[in-house]
Amino acid sequence: MVIVAPFLGTLVYLIFRRPGATPEERRAVEAASQDFVARYTPDTHTRQLEVVADLHDGGKLSDAEYEAEKIRILSLR
Repeated sequence: MVIVAPFLGTLVYLIFRRPGATPEERRAVEAASQDFVARYTPDTHTRQLEVVADLHDGGKLSDAEYEAEKIRILSLR
């Protein structure tokens, strides 16, 4: 019974569930997607400068590379 009951419950769920997401689930996924894009897309020059500064502070960029990237980002304005 311990082995059959979980399998049977899962099978019944898969047979009788409604296909697709509910409208509430779709709205929640869309809102989460927009929040993710807004938070992690470096769409502004300020955000790009922050990323470059973090890389420089972490030792991933040398002083010359940092200055070159800063000039490149500021020239895009």
